[in-house]
Amino acid sequence: GDLGRVGIRSKLRVNVALQSAIEALFPAETRVAPAVRQRALRGEPLDGRPALRLARPARGGGEELTAEEREARRKEREAERVQALLAAGKDVYAGERDNAGMPDISHLCDGKGRPLKHNRSCHVCTQGNASWRGGFFQPLGCSKCEKIYCPRCIGNIQGKPYAEHKEEIDQFIEEHKLSYECVCCENKCACQAKEFEPLEVISSSADKCAVLRVSAKHPFKPGDKVRVTGHHGSCRDDELKKGEWAVKQSLSPTSFSIELDLRKGGGKGGKVEMVKLQKHKRWGWAGATGFGIQKDAPAGKKYCPPAKRPSGAKDAPPSKRQAAAGKSKVEAKPAKAHLTKQWPQSSPARGRARAGA
Repeated sequence: GDLGRVGIRSKLRVNVALQSAIEALFPAETRVAPAVRQRALRGEPLDGRPALRLARPARGGGEELTAEEREARRKEREAERVQALLAAGKDVYAGERDNAGMPDISHLCDGKGRPLKHNRSCHVCTQGNASWRGGFFQPLGCSKCEKIYCPRCIGNIQGKPYAEHKEEIDQFIEEHKLSYECVCCENKCACQAKEFEPLEVISSSADKCAVLRVSAKHPFKPGDKVRVTGHHGSCRDDELKKGEWAVKQSLSPTSFSIELDLRKGGGKGGKVEMVKLQKHKRWGWAGATGFGIQKDAPAGKKYCPPAKRPSGAKDAPPSKRQAAAGKSKVEAKPAKAHLTKQWPQSSPARGRARAGA
């Protein structure tokens, strides 16, 4: 044992001596790592830190712009972007996106100290002038915040469908267009309901669908859209936090599954919450998509759902393409038919072959 330890020590001394001799014979510049040499050629810091970037100069050469000037420049850039998309053949809404007839809230400021202005889309159904879902008529803006509400959602909040009480709701909007205080400012909105408050995620497990276990009884039903934030520990945390996921099944009062496969293992932490639009749908405020008045219909014409097909009506004759597709499907042969054919276990041919062998 002592001889072994002496041998190891002597080898270590020899290695140290050889290393010192190599360092003396070959300068450090000749032993630069390839990665460091590549950084030097690209002009990057040799230790791998990100290169220092100078701050971008202020727009407009550092000149001070008023709120009106900034808004005018924003509209110019937006118009240029829309024209570029139209020139590229895109189907883009080119009309005015801002809403007129809104109360003045310029004395209010947002989180960055800028004058507040009203949103372009309805707080409940997210529909605006550029939306494709039905007609968007004169909305009602709040006098204490930036939220606006379309006539259809105003009618749903009041329990009066807009298609049936159009004149009454239009008169209400006209009378309150400069003094309306919205349900959010009164703490009565569906997205402020206690039953829809975010729930803490205790743990998650991997399955064909991710299973989330929460700290209290959840209100989710199959088909509800939920958003997860702050979750960690699973293989797909980034994807989980980015999107909105549909609830697939309610497994228990405190657990449910969503349409996402976590692959391996699970995680914990974070919160899960129903998306805002889904909360309004639960309260019956945003269930008017496809109802009300058509987008291209003149004012006063009610929406008429498509007529149902009579039970005794005959089907229209198929087109040439449909007929060709149906014929090809009928005449198509099953894939790998020679592999699926079952041969008898014993046959005269097989017996003769064995006898000849």
